[in-house]
Amino acid sequence: MARILAEIRIKSVEMNLAKAELISQAYPVNRGDKLILNPKVAGETSAEYPPKDSIAQVVMLDDERRAFGRQGELLVINKGLAHGMKEGFLFKVFEDTDPVKKNQTAVTPDSKGEIRLVYVGNEISVGVVNRNTSPIRIGDSLLSFTELPDRPVPPRRVRQEINID
Repeated sequence: MARILAEIRIKSVEMNLAKAELISQAYPVNRGDKLILNPKVAGETSAEYPPKDSIAQVVMLDDERRAFGRQGELLVINKGLAHGMKEGFLFKVFEDTDPVKKNQTAVTPDSKGEIRLVYVGNEISVGVVNRNTSPIRIGDSLLSFTELPDRPVPPRRVRQEINID
């Protein structure tokens, strides 16, 4: 299991040592804690689509005190390199359990957001929420971006053209 503890910014590097400043902190940071690079801006890496049978799950938010994730935030995913995940994979998020009835039979698979993997470890990955229409929660499932069709596009307005002579 991984936990995102804090965010730091590297100020300078001299020989083999780096000076850093603490930007934000959710938990205590200790010597030996692993660092990962801050995710790239969502549009910076080319999107890759995982195989259609790739199913993952959100197992942790970047701050355990919050109940849901939103656009621009980091999430920990339960699959990594050992499961075929790659940096840049684009997933759609959906809730597969009805929050009221607590069952999976009456839930329509409707996408509630997009997540792009920005770091892939051996057993887990870190994703950034590109966008979302509903809160993303622990336990939400991720399907390949190609698996769920997009919602129908609303009709375009028809504009009347008037020629002025």
